[in-house]
This record gives sequence, structure tokens and C-alpha cells, in this order.
Amino acid sequence: MARQLVRGERQYARVSVFPFLLPYSKMRTSALLLSAALVLGGCQPQPTVRIGFIGGLSDRYADLGSPAKHAVELAVAERNAAGGINGRTIELWSRDDFQDESIAKEAFQDLVQLGVAGIVGPMTSSMAVTLAPLADAAQRVIISPTAVTSELSGRDDHFFRVLPSADEY
Repeated sequence: MARQLVRGERQYARVSVFPFLLPYSKMRTSALLLSAALVLGGCQPQPTVRIGFIGGLSDRYADLGSPAKHAVELAVAERNAAGGINGRTIELWSRDDFQDESIAKEAFQDLVQLGVAGIVGPMTSSMAVTLAPLADAAQRVIISPTAVTSELSGRDDHFFRVLPSADEY
């Protein structure tokens, strides 16, 4: 919508991007646009919740790590189908530890850099002993579904396990 305004001998073309705002004053227009921006700003998608997985996926412990990864994937899919966590979608980031301490440490640091809230795994006690100090330093929770070493018992740290320690069997 263009209108011609005449001032003296010059002509100015005025194009209104928001023609419904023409009857309002500049103050009202500004207030209306600010209100709309605030309302639409609340409509932005929520950031995702990132969760990590570390386990043996390609070595001799793949029979332990692969089913655990699939279980976590299923849990994430079910939770997302139910609306996620307070409306936030969950993303799963997986890393293979190859049952190697240095690779497991790199995998952990990579997941921390990605901003995961917590990590499921590792699957073996030896990798849990390796990663527990890193979890404390990074203040990330590690939940191992299968590590049973008593070496990690009785500590006030960020390592949690699903099974009791081997001493309790």
C-alpha cells in the first residue's frame, strides 16, 4: 500500500509494511511491536537435552554395549514420544570406548564438550574406574547399568550404578 504525500514541490512515497498500524501513534505502534516480539519470543523451541552413552560397541564387549545402547535409544524415543522432559526433546550422543582407557577419556571429554547433561555407561568396571574421576571434575553424572566393582563403592561422587557391587553378591 503506497500513498503519495506532497510537501512543497517534493513528493515522498510512503510504504507501510504494517498497514494495520497506520491509525496508531508511534508510541502505540512501538508498544504493540514490542508485545508481539515478547509473545513470539516465548514460542521459540526449547533447547534439547543432550544425554551421552559410552560403551564397548565394536570390540569383545559389544555384546554388552550394543544392547545397552539400544535400550537407551528406546528409552529416549519413548520419552520424546511422551513430550520429552518438560517439553524439551532428548538427544542421545553415543561413543565407543573400545575398552581402551585413553579412548574412553577422549569419548568422555567429547561428550562433555557437546554439553551432555549426563552419561549412561560405561559398561565395564575397568572403564568406570577410569571415567569416575573425570565425571567428578566435569560435574557430570555417570550411570553405569553393569559396572560392579567395589572400588567405586562408598564414595561421594558423580558415579552411580544400577547393580550392587560385587562384594554384595
